[in-house]
Amino acid sequence: MPNDYGPMFYGVELPENGARLLLVIDTSKSMGRKDSARTDGGTRWDTLLDEVTGMTDQMAEIIARRRVCYTVSLLYEGGDEPHAGTTPFDLSKPGTAKALLTELRGKTFTSGGSFEHTFGETLWPLVSKQHITHIIYLGDNDIGRYGETPARAALTAWYNLPRKNPTADQRDLFRLKSAWWEPWKGWRRPTAKRPVFRSQQRLPPPPRDVVFHAIAIGQKSPFLKEMADLGHGEYVERLPAKRRK
Repeated sequence: MPNDYGPMFYGVELPENGARLLLVIDTSKSMGRKDSARTDGGTRWDTLLDEVTGMTDQMAEIIARRRVCYTVSLLYEGGDEPHAGTTPFDLSKPGTAKALLTELRGKTFTSGGSFEHTFGETLWPLVSKQHITHIIYLGDNDIGRYGETPARAALTAWYNLPRKNPTADQRDLFRLKSAWWEPWKGWRRPTAKRPVFRSQQRLPPPPRDVVFHAIAIGQKSPFLKEMADLGHGEYVERLPAKRRK
């Protein structure tokens, strides 16, 4: 009997009626460390691959039962060269889940970070262009040590935008958020007038806002919890297994 739950990713549940997901992933060398919560000696990145596999399998099962939209985009955080983000992987198309995993398996870990560029320049234009409904940030607490200022500024600016009459400093972001929302404007019109999207532009039901979830890897992160609260999302910790006394 099919369940009515949405896909799960590290315990974060996505909507059963579709989502356009952006994974913002820490690719620093710490992600190549052994995941002490595993029993097979696998790394944190191995766990990520397992979680993506489980999530996309669940998405495929739901898509097979009913016409919904699930896409997954990737934005890597780390290294000296800022990442521009990938195009969306549309899970309704055959072979897409495999292509997504191939992309992730080919990623190398690097030192350094680009929090200012990722949050200050890349994040919201990418969200707007791809009409993202859910963001999940995954990483250790390096963001709390080195990226707190740009990340907090980016989320605060987006979630505190007025619905109209932005200030001069808010106008660029206001235009991005308006463009993000544009495809959903006609969603509840009569069927004959409802906008028709090409398959690669199919959208889930209209969200109230982008939801920001955060997953802390290896250690607690008060800052990531703060970000999730600000983004109306969930905060999840993937911590080392407790040793028996």
